[in-house]
Amino acid sequence: MKLIGIWRAALWAGLAVGGTLTFAGLLTPFDPAFDIANQLRLVILAGFAALLGFSYFANSRWLLAAVALGFAGNAVLAAAPIATSAATGHAGNSSRLKIMSINVYYDNDAYGKIADAITAGDPDVIVFSEFERHHEQALQPALAARYPHATSCHTVRAHCDIGIYSKRRLLGPAESTAYTKSTPSLLTVRTETPGGGSLRIIGVHINYPGNAPKQVIDIDWLIARRNIWDGPLVLAGDLNLTPWAALLSRFQSATGLVRHGTFQRSWPVEGFVPNIPFVLIDNVLTTPDIKAVSFATGQPAGSDHLPVIATIALP
Repeated sequence: MKLIGIWRAALWAGLAVGGTLTFAGLLTPFDPAFDIANQLRLVILAGFAALLGFSYFANSRWLLAAVALGFAGNAVLAAAPIATSAATGHAGNSSRLKIMSINVYYDNDAYGKIADAITAGDPDVIVFSEFERHHEQALQPALAARYPHATSCHTVRAHCDIGIYSKRRLLGPAESTAYTKSTPSLLTVRTETPGGGSLRIIGVHINYPGNAPKQVIDIDWLIARRNIWDGPLVLAGDLNLTPWAALLSRFQSATGLVRHGTFQRSWPVEGFVPNIPFVLIDNVLTTPDIKAVSFATGQPAGSDHLPVIATIALP
């Protein structure tokens, strides 16, 4: 009986932790720092699933009912991003495009692994983030035969870490913003599409979740800029936001962009504890006229992020 009492107490404590985290996410409108709880929605849901299994054997109907309620609430919240994901579509090769977003990590000098990941994924367009001069100096010659059209922003503006490489022509001058107190790191350019049209590619890197107020500033800046970007577009990069982040939801609502990828996992890997990816913080978003064909993570590239690859159907 004593062990049962300890068992129940531990389960009630777990329920209190899970309930606190769930409630904390609801406080995000008052303090963006609480959004970290929303970002970890699947982790919280997995915790409630474990509690539910253990509670079944605790011989306490009240405990089981409370845990079941917590699990059900988090299951509903976990399913919510499906409503804002891109509609699926089918396309022939003439209107299909493969986009890779890859955070190569500032100090990563495993250039061969990066090149191998790109070769394996075989994207039409690559959006690099945390892309430094040493990456460009090593990778551009290695990739030039397959990606002859390339641009980056760190050569134009300080503290800008985006690169865009394409198999097809880049049209017109690229535009960029440097990372500052009021702007994210961003690079945008149009690329030629298989059907002879053009598509705007926007590469962006948002601040990390530990600086939630700066994330809000970056997202608000992007929302304000959305109206100047006309036509079909792809926005890709390390947004440091999972599909369950309230901030990403607000961004999608304000811009009308739809998200590709929900339950995949891109971070952390390559020696970063726990070296098991459990969240998707590398994002590909598009205008709604662009449909989703597939979304997957690529092979490790020496970074703490896995590349993500979105195959899209152009309008």
